[in-house]
Amino acid sequence: MSAAPRARARTALCALALLALIPLAAPAPRERAAHAPPAAVHSAGEGIYRFGRLLNGAPLRGERAGGAPVEGSDAACVNCHRRSGLGASEGRGFIPPITGQFLFHQQSGDREDRNLPYVEGALHEIAYALDTLKADGIALLTSYGDKWLGDPAFTPVMEELNRRGAIVYTHPTTANCCGNLIPDVPESIIEWGTDTTRTIASLVFSGAAARFRDVKWIFSHGGGTLPFLTERFVRLPQINKSLAARVPNGVEAELKRFYYDTAQAAHPYALASLTRLIPVSQIVFGTDYPYRTASDHVKGLADFGFSARDLLAIDRDNAVRLMPQLKA
Repeated sequence: MSAAPRARARTALCALALLALIPLAAPAPRERAAHAPPAAVHSAGEGIYRFGRLLNGAPLRGERAGGAPVEGSDAACVNCHRRSGLGASEGRGFIPPITGQFLFHQQSGDREDRNLPYVEGALHEIAYALDTLKADGIALLTSYGDKWLGDPAFTPVMEELNRRGAIVYTHPTTANCCGNLIPDVPESIIEWGTDTTRTIASLVFSGAAARFRDVKWIFSHGGGTLPFLTERFVRLPQINKSLAARVPNGVEAELKRFYYDTAQAAHPYALASLTRLIPVSQIVFGTDYPYRTASDHVKGLADFGFSARDLLAIDRDNAVRLMPQLKA
């Protein structure tokens, strides 16, 4: 197999647009206003946030790192806070993921109101990524704050992704619960593989995986700790009978139709378990570059003993089946 098709196959999995859906951080408790702010105040706040327009109609002005001037819509808050709630970095500063929904809309003060995901912005980003940018798929983190992807708060997003039959790649992150647990052991060593497993559990046992069957999921790092824990997943609906209706096709059927990449999983410890759970048709090439290299993974896959046909499927053909527009 020439280098070009291999590079194209790997590029296929990197050509995914970024979408982030982050619950808003709960602010410090505050007294509720005796009277709701007038609609004009909301409109003025939205003007500043979205359009960089001050109360007197003049454009908002500022400077980027390095002194480059910006004004008006280029200086609008939304460009840094991001409609999808990601936040942004500018020079050495970080702009937190606070969205317009929190900044200029009336709040009740209840935790449920303050902690909502920015669903409106996420849906906008899906449309922009897939319709305007013509992206091949969407990327999500495995969790946002204290919510994993099967949480009902994300249902409108899952409905839209399902309607589009979208490819959704996930990458683990550190959930609110689980940072700085062990001195000198970063979250990437243990926690990220676990967070991938948590979000798979959330999707499967919430019933989201069964309801939104047209979403094509790709999970990083060989599914994290999932392959080793599969028996526990399979037994859970047998122990908790209320979960059985949420997995009408069985747990294994859901797990076997997902895709899993080889990033930092191209070694016998991970592959021995993963290949017992899923067929080769569900494995796609990944490297975790720049933390690991493509050559590491090419060698690891070859050393594991895959046939030439299976290596071609992992390197290229499985990705092309997902994204036929990339076929040479």
